[in-house]
This record gives sequence, structure tokens and C-alpha cells, in this order.
Amino acid sequence: MLASKRLDTLSPSDAYLRVNRTLDQAGLTVWDTPCIFIMKTTDPFVRALRKVFGKTASVEGMRLGGQSWGDRYVDDAYALKIA
Repeated sequence: MLASKRLDTLSPSDAYLRVNRTLDQAGLTVWDTPCIFIMKTTDPFVRALRKVFGKTASVEGMRLGGQSWGDRYVDDAYALKIA
């Protein structure tokens, strides 16, 4: 899942295009990366994660599965960054 204020201003197709172009410029194809789901920063799911983990020094490697965040249930997730 990816959320960013810079992506909030774009249409969904333009946001995915920007992310895919950025990955391509870094030498990564869509086949080399896990599935990316782009969400608005105002989504209840994103807001719930930021409320709990936004001020945490580091969440890298934290597992977030088996519970609900906002309006979504997460079966299993691996956190890289929540800011």
C-alpha cells in the first residue's frame, strides 16, 4: 500500500503511471516488485495506521496482520515505513 500527498492530486491512473515510471527509472519493472495499491492519505485505513504508528521511530519489519485498521481487515502485512 502506498499513500502520498503528491499522489492525492492525481487521478488513479496517473498515480499508478507515476509510480511505475519511477520504478522503471530505478531499474525495477512491475514484474520485479510486489503488488502496489495506491490509496489517498485521507482514507480511513491510512489515517488509522498514521494515528497509531506515525510518531514511532521505526516500523520497518513490523507485522500488521490479524486486525482491522480503519475500515479494512489486514490478514498479513509487512511494514516498511509509516509516516
